[in-house]
Amino acid sequence: MIQTWIDNDRFHRNVMRPEFFLALRLDPKLGWIHDPRPNCYALEDATGVIMFIRLSRAARVHIQFMPVTRAFESRVRSAAGLVRGMAFLEAGLARAGAEQWIFETHSPALASLAKARLGFEASSHEFVREIGYLATEKSQQGPPEAREGGA
Repeated sequence: MIQTWIDNDRFHRNVMRPEFFLALRLDPKLGWIHDPRPNCYALEDATGVIMFIRLSRAARVHIQFMPVTRAFESRVRSAAGLVRGMAFLEAGLARAGAEQWIFETHSPALASLAKARLGFEASSHEFVREIGYLATEKSQQGPPEAREGGA
């Protein structure tokens, strides 16, 4: 069913696969196995399945870099620290069941480093909505341009 739906969806055709929504991943030695990280559901009404939903775990990472004292030296140290620390961070995120990590930045230098050296991809189709206390906390801080930020 889901393969037919994907094949007939111009936005998902050749982009998504049924196993994504069925929490399956291909193990080179064992073949298709259950992936315990996502939660996958079929939402139904009295007539049948309406949609398939996959909840993936992601970590939104916030970083505050040291102040730039000598621009070149500070950037080199920060970049080296980020590259070295990334393996440590990813190992911890993987143990926690995360499939990806996300950060936002207004720094062209950091965006360039993230894409060129760290393997990040920019996302233009992401929509974000805070949940619970985070939504309340953010609304009390004012609009994004009024807040001071780090990276």
